[in-house]
Amino acid sequence: MIGFSTDVTELYQLKEKFKQLANIDELTSIYNRRYFFDNANREFNRSKRHQQALAVISLDVDHFKAVNDQYGHPVGDQVLIKIAQLITPTIRAEDIFARIGGEEFSILLPNINRSKGLQTAERLRNLLDKNPIIINNKIKLPIKISLGLSVIKPSDGCFQDLYARSDSALYKAKSQGRNHVYIID
Repeated sequence: MIGFSTDVTELYQLKEKFKQLANIDELTSIYNRRYFFDNANREFNRSKRHQQALAVISLDVDHFKAVNDQYGHPVGDQVLIKIAQLITPTIRAEDIFARIGGEEFSILLPNINRSKGLQTAERLRNLLDKNPIIINNKIKLPIKISLGLSVIKPSDGCFQDLYARSDSALYKAKSQGRNHVYIID
């Protein structure tokens, strides 16, 4: 009897690496836009089906262009990395935190109502406000963010309805002086 044996460990590891590259933002090591929206659509449908709460926070770094212009893109990258490092350990395992693009991030909060969503957004704003980035061991660069919050409504037909409100709320927060949380019901 003749038999063959193949070690598929390397192939499996390569497959897992490709899966990670497809879902993870290379700079911040948090989820990327594609992963966020794929999972957000599934979570939206589940929340609608079971009539459960769902909230979305959109957040954006205030005056990020000025940081890049004054200190350079490597410092801007460090700001984005620091934001991811600060927020990640403070959210629940079931929350989906992603970099949507540039300096914009979103957090999907399953089973979170308006009140808890607002508490979470304010907590994150305060967290970043109290943790400036130290540049070259001497310059303290404050991190200010604006956040928009929305919660699922019975009239929402798809996740994009919910997300569009959080995005509109984000821009409302920016127009009200930045470093604010704004909610659109």
